[in-house]
Amino acid sequence: MYAYVVFFCYVFYEKRSEILFLKASFNHRDLIVILKIIHMLSYSSATLCRSAAMLYELGGRDPYEVYPVRADLTPLVEPHGGLAAFNLVLGRDFHEDIYAPARGPFDRALLYENTPRISKPEWMEIGDALMQIEKRPIMVVDPSQVLSLRLDGRNFTKQMKIMRDSGLLTRKGYCHTFTELMRGTLASLMSTLGALCGYTYSDEMTLLLPGKVSQHPQGGHRDKLNSLAASHASSFFTRALYQLLQKRQKGTIGLPAGLSVAFDCRIGAWQDLRTAFGLVLWRAYNCAVLGLSYGAQDAGCSQEIYDSGSKAKLDWLLGHNALPLPSHAIYGTFYVWTREGDITEVRGSVLRNVKRGMIEVTEDEILYLKGKRYV
Repeated sequence: MYAYVVFFCYVFYEKRSEILFLKASFNHRDLIVILKIIHMLSYSSATLCRSAAMLYELGGRDPYEVYPVRADLTPLVEPHGGLAAFNLVLGRDFHEDIYAPARGPFDRALLYENTPRISKPEWMEIGDALMQIEKRPIMVVDPSQVLSLRLDGRNFTKQMKIMRDSGLLTRKGYCHTFTELMRGTLASLMSTLGALCGYTYSDEMTLLLPGKVSQHPQGGHRDKLNSLAASHASSFFTRALYQLLQKRQKGTIGLPAGLSVAFDCRIGAWQDLRTAFGLVLWRAYNCAVLGLSYGAQDAGCSQEIYDSGSKAKLDWLLGHNALPLPSHAIYGTFYVWTREGDITEVRGSVLRNVKRGMIEVTEDEILYLKGKRYV
């Protein structure tokens, strides 16, 4: 099939490039070749945006389906996933929290902060939309856009077994040592990359880097950022493990056989910080759901309870005096940079803190309300 496309001829005059638009007819293979040449020659984001828009209008194809150019094209695609997550958390009521039986008129110990009333299909649809943004074939992230990095441990089920069997981590149940390793890795990544905030639970980490800057780290090049973030996380975690092993087993010269810690990384480009923060909320909601499953499993629940919904798990945990669970296990850990230049943890559920207004996210910054002042 043939499609009308825009072919660019650059005419340089007084060090300024003018664009001559020629309308021609090409088959799909020729179209790919032409766009690759344009991508290599073009240094103007405005040029790329205009070409993509006209290509979309004339050929009826999304420019991302033809050839990946740059993140300048992101505004052409509606990033509905992030805003939808934010609006659902703010707009929905929450399930009732779980409190311990009162021992006095002012004694109501909180055992569990519950999640918003959002159906599983709704949340899965949002997750799919968010991951589609991460799958965009972007080569360079524009400095005006917020940049997200999401890291995930590779084959950590096997690695966790090796660490537990070797005595590095506790053999069963929730492991505080592993939590501290992940928290330390996240804080180190935030310092290295200059992230505004970071969130971690299990073996996953999410970081948001500010937009409207002169330049992102590594010039915003996707491949460089991916390799830098993944390698830094892997090396920091491995070094921390070795230091832990040296402390517990003096004289040890190496890590257990078969242990190889590695993280992968995926990058997204977002129009503003509020939209990008939907990715953090999405991960926080998933943590709340999975945390109950892991908590019930560690407490010795049956397979029937493990396969049931969150309410049944909460009832079982409450009936077996297994609440509260460790904070990180059900809420994860959320770090922000303070205006004093420190990384601080915002305790509790990120979902609840956003709903209460304890965390306020604008298009440009994250405000953490602590006491009567913003930090």
